[in-house]
Amino acid sequence: MGYGSGARNKSEQGKAGMKMSANAFAHAPAPSRARNLAALAAVAVTGGTTRYELPDPVTVPSGSATMLLLLDKEVTGESSFLFAPDSGVPDSAAHPFRVARFTNQTGGLLERGPLAFFGEGGFLGQGVIDGLPADASATVPFALEHSLAVERSTEYVQEGSTLYQIELGQLIVKRQVGPRTRYTIKSGNSRVAKLWLKHPRQVGSALLAPPKNTEDNVGTASALVPVQVASQATVTLVLDERQGQQQGVDWLSPLADEAVKGYLNGPDAASAAALKAAFALRNDWKKSAEETSRLRTEQQDLERSTEETRDNLKAIEKNKAADDLRKTLTLRLSKASTRLDVVMKRLIEVDLQVKELELRFREAIKEVHIAARS
Repeated sequence: MGYGSGARNKSEQGKAGMKMSANAFAHAPAPSRARNLAALAAVAVTGGTTRYELPDPVTVPSGSATMLLLLDKEVTGESSFLFAPDSGVPDSAAHPFRVARFTNQTGGLLERGPLAFFGEGGFLGQGVIDGLPADASATVPFALEHSLAVERSTEYVQEGSTLYQIELGQLIVKRQVGPRTRYTIKSGNSRVAKLWLKHPRQVGSALLAPPKNTEDNVGTASALVPVQVASQATVTLVLDERQGQQQGVDWLSPLADEAVKGYLNGPDAASAAALKAAFALRNDWKKSAEETSRLRTEQQDLERSTEETRDNLKAIEKNKAADDLRKTLTLRLSKASTRLDVVMKRLIEVDLQVKELELRFREAIKEVHIAARS
């Protein structure tokens, strides 16, 4: 089936009443999906008579009839821009298409075919539609717009930590994870441009706080996001998608702190006495473990310092003119050695505490069972 349509804008900002003319014929070759289409049927009006010249032959089998449908009806639509990168159009990775968006108000199905668009006082371009049911909407690209440039970057984000499950002493938390996509649109246009971003959606995720009038289509794993770009302006838009993801975490990690504290401060706290008692032991264990870490760092610094001081003393041991420096270094070595003895003694004590507290916590947490939460 082949089509020809005309669209005439009612305003300079893109809102339009789109005049569509369509003709249908049998056995014509299917139109190409290439951006530069062959010429549509030429129309000539002479003395009240309309003549259509088709670019391809129409075959009418011998002994049969072919029905020809002519349609001329105004429909609601607009001219705007669509950023939807297409591997077949390399420049579309940086520039949007100029598109016509319209609703099929013909009362019937529009078969796949080419369309010609007119507006803003002249011919805009031509594109191809797939089958479009009655009252359905279509966005038809017909040219690249180089006066608009789009840059896109994506990072993977992990946020939050809520308690999901505790079983056999293992802590599983739920985090909100997903892509954060940043679009930067630069306009060299002399007028305000309405741009639609065709944003690829992550399956199973939710689009957080999208701009007003965003068309989120889960079925096609994409969303159409509107952006208004002023003349000669640069606009940045950030789109966040998140979905819950479960993961096991270490009991001493900050994620464990956030998840358990949130649970104990929530509505289930009254039934979490065992978890509260076990987590108190965990907090003591964590404090001792952090003290052990600090002491080990100080031990390493002191050992390095005393070794350097001994090397310096050895270097000046035969230099009689360096008595004052020798006294200073000897005093520094004495203080460092004394502090090192204190640190080593405390480290042994805290190591024993850490092992005991960890064992007490492991035994206590075995009694805690929290089923998987939604």
